[in-house]
Amino acid sequence: EEVNPESEEEERVMEPTEINHPLRATLLDTIEWHDDLEVIEYTYSNSRSYSAAGDVEVIYRDEHGRTVAFGEDFTTEGFSIVLNSKSINRICSKMEDEMITGKGLSTPSLIKAFKAHVSCDMEYGGAAINTYALEDLISVLLMHKEWDGNPISVDSWVEIIESSSSIEERGDVREIAEDYYKRKMKLMRALSDDEEDHDEQGDNLAATRAGVLMEALDAVNGGIGGLQDGLRLWAHRTVLSTFGSTATTALQKFSGSDDKDMGYLIEPDSWQGNGTRVTVYDRAQFGNGSCATAREYMHIPHVLRYSRNADRSKLPTTDFLSVLEEGLLQCMQHQSDMGALSLHEEGEDGTIKHLPDLM
Repeated sequence: EEVNPESEEEERVMEPTEINHPLRATLLDTIEWHDDLEVIEYTYSNSRSYSAAGDVEVIYRDEHGRTVAFGEDFTTEGFSIVLNSKSINRICSKMEDEMITGKGLSTPSLIKAFKAHVSCDMEYGGAAINTYALEDLISVLLMHKEWDGNPISVDSWVEIIESSSSIEERGDVREIAEDYYKRKMKLMRALSDDEEDHDEQGDNLAATRAGVLMEALDAVNGGIGGLQDGLRLWAHRTVLSTFGSTATTALQKFSGSDDKDMGYLIEPDSWQGNGTRVTVYDRAQFGNGSCATAREYMHIPHVLRYSRNADRSKLPTTDFLSVLEEGLLQCMQHQSDMGALSLHEEGEDGTIKHLPDLM
């Protein structure tokens, strides 16, 4: 209740909508509960790697030749969180700009966006490239260009792929690939204490894998032109996926459950970049109580903890949104290290001014 000295009535009952968590003002727009949530969970991968025969991918098809997906559907409980679109757009724009221009530490993000782009390329065959082969291709290309660790812009990465696919450089790339696989197999034998001599067999296998790698390079080169156009959508999906992962981790910590008890999904409209809704749900038919715990104690205002109500002793020590906020913030050790480094290198007038939590 609230005291209002200017009104005739001394006290009034506050509406729940008048009590806002700090996240509500900066990141969250709405939170909606679902009693009956229809969920379909798919097994996202059926691939295995056979080291003796190279990279082999197992694909299941039905009698009509269509790819089969395994999974299950069930009705459960959960809640949806709609993130603030302005905040998400600002983050995505910053990520996209850094990857395009090659600023700061954007190269790992660019490489991840490149992998996602290749895995979605159905026109030129990029989606058929094995995950391990794509990792090897990236390593070989970086060695071929003698990458020194400096940031790579999207144009530079496209140029690396296109030039490596040219007639002038294909021979060098293949030679590096063969040497890469020879060293890789030698290391694997050393780790397994295999003292037998497999030089001839290893050379043949390295040559075979290098040939497969060059085929993958051709497929990647065919569809690399659309990489920059997909950066914004990749950033959008990455931000939503990161929030979903953080939300499920926070719910595990708050409810005492594990990762098998809950999951998250991004609705199709949000997945295509047109929305910002993330849904957390119980991974059990009709629910298992994990999300219900968050619903019951989503936000506990401080006034309830210090009221004269006897029920305050039954409240948990924290609420779900507070645990979620802790997960979204950088850890205190990281903040302390960054602050100390800034003070050491630039003094009090340096970049520490841009870290308000440290001031």
